[in-house]
Amino acid sequence: MDATPPNVTFNRLEALAASHLGSEVTAFYTVPIVSDLESWNSYSVESQGWIRESYNIRGDTNKIPDPIEDSVFRWVNGSKVSEIQGSSPFFLPIWQVTPAPDDVSLINLNLLSIPGLREAFERMVSVGLPVVTGILDLNKLIDRKETSDGSAVESAFIYAILDSFDPSPEPVAFAVARISWLARLTGILYDDTDIIICVLRSSCGDEHSFSLKGAKATYLGPGDSFVDSKYEYLEDVISIGDAYAGVVDSMCSVEFHLYPTAEMEANFHTNRPAVYTSVVAAIFAFACLVFVAYDYLVAMRLSKVNKAAEKSATIVASLFPDGVRSRLMNPEEVDKRRNRTTKSQLKQYLQDDAGPSSVGHVHSGEVDQEILESKPIADLFPHTTVIFADIAGFTAWSSVREPSQVFTLLETVYRSFDRVAHHRGVFKVETVGDCYVAVTGLPEPRPDHAEAMARFARDCMIKMNDLTHKLEITLGPDTGELAMRFGMHSGPVTAGVLRGDKSRFQLFGDTVNTAARIESTGVKNRIHLSEETAKLLLQSEKKTWVIPREDMVVAKGKGKMKTYWLLPSGFKPAEYKKALAESGVKKAMSERAKEGIIPSLTEESTKLLRLVDWTVDVLKRLLKQISAHREIQDNPAYSTERELRDAELAILSNTANTLDEVEEVVTLPVYSGRTTQTRHIADVVDLPEKAVEQLVEYVRTIATMYRTNSFHNFEHASHVTMSISKLLSRIVAPDLDFENNEANLHDHTYGITSDPLTQFAVVFSGLIHDVDHVGIPNYLLLEENKDLSLRYKNKSVAEQNSVDLAWSLLMQTKFCALRRCIYQSVDELVRFRQMVVNTVLATDIFDGELQALRKARWNKAFSNATMQHESAPEANKIAINRKATIVIEHLIQASDVSHTMQHWHIYQKWNERLFEEMYLAFKTGRSSKSPALNWYEGELGFFDNYIIPLAKKLKDCGVFGVSSDEYLNYAVENRNEWASKGKKVVAMLMAKHADVDEDDSSFGPSEHESQRIHYTRSPKAESPGRRPESLNQKMAAARRASYLRRNSAR
Repeated sequence: MDATPPNVTFNRLEALAASHLGSEVTAFYTVPIVSDLESWNSYSVESQGWIRESYNIRGDTNKIPDPIEDSVFRWVNGSKVSEIQGSSPFFLPIWQVTPAPDDVSLINLNLLSIPGLREAFERMVSVGLPVVTGILDLNKLIDRKETSDGSAVESAFIYAILDSFDPSPEPVAFAVARISWLARLTGILYDDTDIIICVLRSSCGDEHSFSLKGAKATYLGPGDSFVDSKYEYLEDVISIGDAYAGVVDSMCSVEFHLYPTAEMEANFHTNRPAVYTSVVAAIFAFACLVFVAYDYLVAMRLSKVNKAAEKSATIVASLFPDGVRSRLMNPEEVDKRRNRTTKSQLKQYLQDDAGPSSVGHVHSGEVDQEILESKPIADLFPHTTVIFADIAGFTAWSSVREPSQVFTLLETVYRSFDRVAHHRGVFKVETVGDCYVAVTGLPEPRPDHAEAMARFARDCMIKMNDLTHKLEITLGPDTGELAMRFGMHSGPVTAGVLRGDKSRFQLFGDTVNTAARIESTGVKNRIHLSEETAKLLLQSEKKTWVIPREDMVVAKGKGKMKTYWLLPSGFKPAEYKKALAESGVKKAMSERAKEGIIPSLTEESTKLLRLVDWTVDVLKRLLKQISAHREIQDNPAYSTERELRDAELAILSNTANTLDEVEEVVTLPVYSGRTTQTRHIADVVDLPEKAVEQLVEYVRTIATMYRTNSFHNFEHASHVTMSISKLLSRIVAPDLDFENNEANLHDHTYGITSDPLTQFAVVFSGLIHDVDHVGIPNYLLLEENKDLSLRYKNKSVAEQNSVDLAWSLLMQTKFCALRRCIYQSVDELVRFRQMVVNTVLATDIFDGELQALRKARWNKAFSNATMQHESAPEANKIAINRKATIVIEHLIQASDVSHTMQHWHIYQKWNERLFEEMYLAFKTGRSSKSPALNWYEGELGFFDNYIIPLAKKLKDCGVFGVSSDEYLNYAVENRNEWASKGKKVVAMLMAKHADVDEDDSSFGPSEHESQRIHYTRSPKAESPGRRPESLNQKMAAARRASYLRRNSAR
């Protein structure tokens, strides 16, 4: 409920009333006592969303209410006349109504202007009790409808809503229940009861007769002429006031006069007809006690919303009624519709319970002629505004995600748009892929259709930007970069129901096509307007809302068009133009031009922080699975803290190269069952708070250890990690059904699904695999850094360096709690180490010797001859572990170059960054050859000789489900796209990057920057054509050497 009376709106009133009101209550009103008309008029217009809420509760989710009257009014000669402040000390407008009315024109009707009700309110205030009015024709007085079926025979039950439970409370509103006497009499008697006549008399002179036959009540008419005079002496009288004397006050006492009929006499030949009549009267009197509304009115003020009603309403709102699914417009319905206008048919269609499905669908067995005989529901709406809203970058973004993540984004964003549409009175037409289509100006015309749509677009743009940043933690990198592109155009549309299978409400016409063109020629995170829409806004005195677009747009089928931008809320035209100009200015100094500089995390962008948060979230979920897996084991392996620390020190002090630790086969745990149980328990596992804090610190530190290269940076590591997570999810949740046989799932996935530690190790490897990468390949690093070359014996230098640095960091004392979450036994430590080493070293794909060894292992693991030969249990166990090891190596290899197997835009983005990184190495003298010389041919060869064969191997593994097909298809498509466009792309890359500033300041921090950026740098040998290192660079090199010495000492 909202704050201060009279500005009060009861939440979920529809659900509450459904559980408390009887069938005799045809309508229930809340009527605030209003003294300030201006304040109330404003509040009621702003708060009319309760109507749509009520529709949703009862299942009418597609129904859009008409706007209510914007001021309190009274009926004068059939016309609405607004009340004037000062004409009365206070006013009693109808506010909330339940059941929510289809016709909202009665809302804000001043009940003090209704004869009979004004006196009732005055009497209630004077006597201090709820009041029942005499018999009133409220259909005529309130609804302005003439009826003769007995529904007009009503009384009003009025009760004061008080401001407190104090001894002397003040009324702040009234509750009014409309009581139908016809509905009250229905169901009173048993089904086999003979006809009796009931005459309803009030002390105010009203008389109405009803016929009661069993449970059915029928209105006969006014007066008592329907009573047979020969039975008048058998009359029995019941006074309604006796049932609630002292609790409710009656303005006019109401009595029931009951008479037998000739039919009753014929069936019961007895001398005691009065006895039977008295029995019926007694039953009737008992039923009348139910009428006392005092209990449910108090319950309305004190009880909470009925939870069962809410759940039922939710279910009804999400499903179509059973009969709707198969209903087709039959001849009877056609006859009824022929006398109605198409606009009224269309309005009824849009307001129908089932929405667009109410027309039904055509089954294949039905006759075509039946459809031709029924006239379609369609009409022309001359004044509308149509909007197309598309997620810019969605197709490329979705190519990197799991299907569930794609739908999480769309459902979250468009559900929020739906709520905005309901609030703004915008009609949602449909969503086509990632495009949201809506319209204003139909089914009910509105003069402010352009203004309403503009407000809707502004709200949606703000909502989109807010949601994408929130979702980035769960949906991964680049989600926060997504934004909407809006296009609006105003004009006439043809709207109607396109019948057939899955019939839908559709828009047609040039206005729709133009709106789509306006959207497609728009810009990300801006609202693009056609000239027609802009003129409507200017005519509405919204001159500060729009500014002209400087350039003309060329739209397909339209030619050149003059268009406008809709300003975001809070911007003035001059401010917005300045913001647009500044956002388009190229930065004077590119961060990526600062070769080798590693900014501290405190200086990184907001995007980097979001990447860190997402990575932490992924690793934290896997750590929960590791903990859950231990909890369900009968005899989990544990080692003492001393044993673990000795094992950790042994790894650190090992003088052998990391490459020497690579195993042909990494042994995974044997199947122990309860895999599904592990996933369920993981959802409720709580990690130690200290371990989570250390995980956050570790990931942040790793982020700072990545250099600001164009390609080999922390953002790329996050991209690789996302691909790993996607492929692992395909292994963990395969397409085949193993729900009832976990052992088969274990075997099918070579044990990877059963071991969360393995999954964590692979994701961890993706995080660290390029730590401290210096922006050049290994063959150049061998010449540039002799110390590293010597240390790692000229083999996989960058990869071994990354493992050593990341592992040394993890082994620091401050990350002890994190390590104990990862492993708690020496066996787990050894397996974790082996998996990390094997996985990271697998990313060195250009070492010919290593590639040959991997190829031989693949053939050994997956050739038919080998699989048939290794049939003994021990040999089969080794074979399964070998396959698991190879599958994981190929998984990270594919993820490391996953941009080549994703959408073309993703491929272009990372391909340009790699080119920029290598071109910068050439410009600075670190490489003697420009990458542009063979970039086109090199990419084709890379696709043909590595990418496509690798994608095929993912498919041959048989464990990645449809993702392997997805990766292979994208690889082939990108290869073909590059073959046709690659030369032009290379030319554009050269034009863009060939003018890199060769001034010293381009490759090192300025004096100001050196004071605010903490950085480290690998020592580099002097080479011909390379500038001498600056003082800052030499100091960084010294710190870097000190760091390496400390790690070696450990």
